[in-house]
Amino acid sequence: MEHTGTIPVGGIADPDLREVALQPGPVASVQMAVDPATEQAAQKDLVRWRAVRERLAGAGAATPALDALEALVPDAHQHGTALLAVAGADGARLVQYAGAAPRRELARWSALADLGPFIERRQVELAHLVVVVEHTGADVVVDRGHGPVDIERAAGATSGPVHRASVGGWSQRHFEERVKHTWEEHAQAAADRIAELARSVGARVIVVSGDARAITLLRGALPPDVAGLVEVADGTASAGGHAAEAGVVHRLVHTVAARDTVAVLDAWRQQLGEHGRATTGAGATLAALREGNVEVLLVHDDVDDERFAFFGPAPEHASLDREDLIAMGVEPREGRLVDVAIRAALGTGAAVRVVPGHGGP
Repeated sequence: MEHTGTIPVGGIADPDLREVALQPGPVASVQMAVDPATEQAAQKDLVRWRAVRERLAGAGAATPALDALEALVPDAHQHGTALLAVAGADGARLVQYAGAAPRRELARWSALADLGPFIERRQVELAHLVVVVEHTGADVVVDRGHGPVDIERAAGATSGPVHRASVGGWSQRHFEERVKHTWEEHAQAAADRIAELARSVGARVIVVSGDARAITLLRGALPPDVAGLVEVADGTASAGGHAAEAGVVHRLVHTVAARDTVAVLDAWRQQLGEHGRATTGAGATLAALREGNVEVLLVHDDVDDERFAFFGPAPEHASLDREDLIAMGVEPREGRLVDVAIRAALGTGAAVRVVPGHGGP
């Protein structure tokens, strides 16, 4: 558990996570697989849910919280292959769906929301565009990572010729120049719209496939900051299913997310050697959080990690030692260490990045 100074790529600091982190508990936190690919998926997921519900009820979970979570299960398979949710006695507080099944399922009734799985999903399921380009324009899928997916057509308005043909005689060269000019106009129109979409959703990668010449023209027409996001995928794609090779899109997006994590860890290692720029260890990190001196919290969130810390009403009330909070005039409450740290980070304006347990802090 560490904090860092300025780093190339930060973590997650979404307002909805901050709101849930600061709401009073206890709450139920759930991460469970759902199966959209089978018949009677809702019924099968409800069977799986009953085992989760029993675990939560055994831990003392409030019935209204359990009922609120159960109401989400029948339709969850329509949105992905994993359901993540937090609920209290007042009902569901946070709901998120994911495109990949969880490595580990989670069912916890505790003083604080377990937001690590939400953060880890959001940092790898990056906002991105999938573009299928040809000489009349491009089909664009806008994927926000966790949220609605939009599909639109980006094309130029020109009605000039787009297909080369043998017209013969002195006009052949003139005709080919008109075709080239039309291609360039369509590429520029598509590039303008793609750049607008990429910036509007904060896209981290643009996966492009289609006609090779059209791809070259599109890349040349994009502004430099957007062109740098382009990754060319092998195979063909179509607007309607993201891509014929959806696995390629998934791999490219996750590769960018992995680079982000590597950049964060490299910066943390470098700043460990700079006085006051980074720190390591739970105690020192919580102390920095109390001082509001954390820009990005790096944390490994292991489902089985049951180490505890103490917290109070304000987000900066976080310590391994209950006496620290008593000295601040705060009645300490006990929470899981990772959850206390994430709450303190989000509540004091810091971002959070979940990092691997090996090769890092």
